[in-house]
Amino acid sequence: MSDWYPMAIQFVSCVLEGYCLYLLCRNFLSPKIGEGGGREALAGLFWFFLRMAGSYVECGINGMALALKSLFYWGFLFLFCILYYQGKAAYKLFTAAMFLSLREMAFFAAYSLMGVGTWCTDMLVHVFEKGWVGEGEFLTAVNGVANVSLFCECLIDGFLLYFGILFLLKIMPGGCGKKEGRELLFCMLPAEASLLVGFILRMLMFFTEEGEPRILYQKYPILYGIVPVVSLMLYASVLFNTWLYQKVCEKKEQDKEQEILRNQITQMQGAMEEMERLYDGIRGVRHDMKNQMLALKGILHTSGDREEELRGFLSDMYRSVEQLDYGLHTGNSVCDVVIGSKFAYAKKHVPPVRLNADNFLVESSWGVRAYDLGIMLNNGLDNAIEAIERMRKSWPEKEAYITVKSYVRSGMVFIEMENSFSGSLQFEGGNPLPLSSKDGEGHGMGLRNIRNCAGKYGGAVDCIVQGEKFILSIMIGGRQMRSIFRTPSDDLPPKRK
Repeated sequence: MSDWYPMAIQFVSCVLEGYCLYLLCRNFLSPKIGEGGGREALAGLFWFFLRMAGSYVECGINGMALALKSLFYWGFLFLFCILYYQGKAAYKLFTAAMFLSLREMAFFAAYSLMGVGTWCTDMLVHVFEKGWVGEGEFLTAVNGVANVSLFCECLIDGFLLYFGILFLLKIMPGGCGKKEGRELLFCMLPAEASLLVGFILRMLMFFTEEGEPRILYQKYPILYGIVPVVSLMLYASVLFNTWLYQKVCEKKEQDKEQEILRNQITQMQGAMEEMERLYDGIRGVRHDMKNQMLALKGILHTSGDREEELRGFLSDMYRSVEQLDYGLHTGNSVCDVVIGSKFAYAKKHVPPVRLNADNFLVESSWGVRAYDLGIMLNNGLDNAIEAIERMRKSWPEKEAYITVKSYVRSGMVFIEMENSFSGSLQFEGGNPLPLSSKDGEGHGMGLRNIRNCAGKYGGAVDCIVQGEKFILSIMIGGRQMRSIFRTPSDDLPPKRK
């Protein structure tokens, strides 16, 4: 075989492997030094030069040296990903492990084709020994078989690796996204098993028997069939396990969205029941008012001193009307009902509590649907009430308060709900929002509801902790807020109409 031919095959193989690593890292990881300017391609270049440098390290027929050489490649790639890319370490390990496992299994699935080349070479040796061909023809034929075998091995190896990378990119178009690190480590188990099998095969590939170096395939020819089957099974298990994991994640997201929808429907049903109670009260007062007005008319036309009785009737009428008035005038009836009902609940279950919504005013120029305002206030006040309930259990003597206010700043609407709390928050996984529920399946559901509603208007949610004071800040803006841009005085709360 010509010296340039295996070097050319090695060069093409390294280029293809580097390109596949570039595709995977570009979609799964982000460089610490920013994107663009060819920075995403650095992983591919790094792998190419690492492999080319490693090709000059001769391991001969030493299986342990081959295994350690592979370990050297893996270690440097893991270290490169850890140092060069940002994000969780689990994301970097997952990306590197996926690439290396697919590469290892593709290599061993294709390498076993060398058995076909070995069989053809043995046949040529037999033909040559019989004298059926000359020495020149024999050497040319042997070189041709070796060249074709090496080319087919490189072709199949490259095809399997490239197909595996494309499959990963298809089933995980968003890369690692916001997946949990522990879940990714579990998803890596087939990849880790593949790497371990590859390491063992390289370590046992060559051995010495009766002073003669031999290849494991020569001693156990059945491995020509077993190794590629096992390699393809592990190759498929890596891809299938990743696909299955992605489907589970999608199902979890769908369940979360359905839970959010159910939660919103439940909250709106509660608001509707509150409004029905309010309207029933209004109808009752209207009916009672007729009777009381008739009684007043009779008192006024009756002689004698009945001033005390008249005052009693007026007081009863005032109380009947007063119980239907929450004392809130936010400019939005839904907000009045939601805040009023939550404040009434807090007064009843967490007394004494200081409640204030005087600076919460809604303007039509906000362009926010009453439904979404109700969802955000419902969830935010539920969390605030739950927080002061927990605080009261630990420190009954501490002051409990809830304040709701709104203001406009730089063309954006801000709704803030402030409350006293115990001073500690719970977080789960990589979720930037704290858990808003202490038990059950509703962990963090309230804040997710608020974030989804704010997201409809190009907004966001922030949780601010200042000592034992918790502030939930909701920013609302985006296209639907174009009409809100005014003057520098918009830093002040909106005035009552």
